[in-house]
Order: sequence, then C-alpha cells, then structure tokens
Amino acid sequence: MYITAVVLSVLLALVSLAAGAPKTVLKGDVPAQLQTHMGLSPTLVRFIGAAETAAVGGLIVGLFWQPLGIAAALGFAAS
Repeated sequence: MYITAVVLSVLLALVSLAAGAPKTVLKGDVPAQLQTHMGLSPTLVRFIGAAETAAVGGLIVGLFWQPLGIAAALGFAAS
C-alpha cells in the first residue's frame, strides 16, 4: 500500500509541477487563455501557479512527514 501511495504522490506532483510552473512564470498558452478568456489578472494567475507548485513540495515532503502529506492531499481535493 505504501508503494502505491508513493507512486501516485510522485505522479500527482509531476502533473502539478507541469501545470503550475507555466502559470507561475506566465509562459505559454494556458496563462494567456486564463487572462483573456477567463478575465483573470496576471497576479491571480501567478498565485494559482504558485499554489500548484507549492503543492508539489507538500506532496514530496508528505511522503516523509504524514501530516503535511494529508494537508497537501486535502488541498488538492479542495481545488
């Protein structure tokens, strides 16, 4: 069971990093679409990207310290 949790946490961390990094630096099509079509400010798009990127750290550290992993998982579920 622990191996499954590790594999899924790492996969989720990689997906979150791939989704959050472009938003943090405002590069690529997704941040531009969020700004034009959704009407979000660049500051809000960067905040969303930073939250997704911070979740990566929470998931990885959460493998070693379970309370942080649970908090990161709840944060993902809430978003």
